Amino acid sequence: MIERSTSLCPPGPHAFLMVIPVETLRERQWIVEALLEHLQERVWRHTVVLFTIEESLRGTTIEQHIERERCLRQIVEKCGNRYHVLNTTDRADGTQVTELLEKIEEMVAGNSGAYFIMDGAFRKELEEKRRAAEERGEQRLMKVQKQRETLRAL
Repeated sequence: MIERSTSLCPPGPHAFLMVIPVETLRERQWIVEALLEHLQERVWRHTVVLFTIEESLRGTTIEQHIERERCLRQIVEKCGNRYHVLNTTDRADGTQVTELLEKIEEMVAGNSGAYFIMDGAFRKELEEKRRAAEERGEQRLMKVQKQRETLRAL
């Protein structure tokens, strides 16, 4: 996905937005952990985390939520503590988007305006990691199927 997206915006993207819906994080935590494992440091230098929230955090701040969830804390740290919160139920609040764009511009300036370049070694590394993840997924699926067969035999 990253490889394809970088080819669509030559010479390369200045920023990546990593969108994480806070409400569904617990059920999709494995996706966040996979991102931590697969992305190189130079991708993180061009990344801002965008937390989307459909309802309130039930009396906690996003900072408390990040501190409580290890994987969120790791991602925010990898991104140089760049994150933004977008309340998707308050679509009339244009300041949310303005603030996000300001954070992106600040990050681009911090990178001296440099854009992300995907080189051959990075493509190869991504492909190897993708294959390894597929193999792990297939092994988990086979294990589950064996367990089901064993349970049916009982």
